[in-house]
Amino acid sequence: MKKNEIAVKKDQPLEIDKKETAWNLLSPQTQSAYKSDYDLFFKFVNKPPEQVTPDDLAGYIKHMETQGFKGNTINRRVASLSKLFRVLASVGEIEQNPVAVLKEFHNIQRRTSREFKISITLKDVQKAFKRGYQKKHHTDRTARIMLIIEAFVATGLRVSSLIGIKNSDINDNYNKDKILITTRGKGKVEDFVYLDKELYERIKEVFPDRDDRDTLFYSKKGSYYSRKYIYAEIVDFFKRTIDKHVHPHMLRHLYATHKINVEGRPIKEVSLSLHHRNISTTMRYVDTKLAPENANIKI
Repeated sequence: MKKNEIAVKKDQPLEIDKKETAWNLLSPQTQSAYKSDYDLFFKFVNKPPEQVTPDDLAGYIKHMETQGFKGNTINRRVASLSKLFRVLASVGEIEQNPVAVLKEFHNIQRRTSREFKISITLKDVQKAFKRGYQKKHHTDRTARIMLIIEAFVATGLRVSSLIGIKNSDINDNYNKDKILITTRGKGKVEDFVYLDKELYERIKEVFPDRDDRDTLFYSKKGSYYSRKYIYAEIVDFFKRTIDKHVHPHMLRHLYATHKINVEGRPIKEVSLSLHHRNISTTMRYVDTKLAPENANIKI
């Protein structure tokens, strides 16, 4: 009897929670950003998802404009809400996506700026490194964070992608000057970056392979780095050396700005080297990449 019951259960179709599946496909960083977007919107409208109307969305967009939010921020928040309502509609919790309905009658895409605004230059980083090598600053902790900063500036990677690099992701026989690193960006999408072998060899001197750690970077005690820790360490390093507030994402902007404004690289190539997927519609269809010899900035 029990065997028959088990057989029946095995033949039954599996119930898939679409909401949970869609959420779990997102990276922890994207989940955090979406949650923040949802909390802000539902606090503004003060009603549950099933009662939200296109007029509520239009009012929220107007509210954000009045508050002085930039077009990039408004578009991102609306896109986050659209994804939420699309999933809710697919599982039957709401009849239609209010964002999609609003788009049928109004242009809700706000103008965005393509200007690269940056408050740190390569000279700032070089000045910080010069002071970082001074005896009063150059501790083992400083040496570790300087190498991480150098890797940021050389690759333009996001924090989560850089600290998530595993030794198995590295092809150190790519060519005589570069190594090839497989990376995982937003949505856990795999891509690759190049790194100078000379920098890689210096990294391995400070972060040698360990049997108990599979990542390229790790703390002095052998633990994994967190995004929060790296953020704090980078802010602290630049504050101590050049008395300037610098956080990891500014190093990513430095990479982009230097490539475009100083080296004269096409924005399309730089966009793809940064693994940007939604800078603009045209950028989504570009198939060029930075060549290995043009892929790194040296400090």
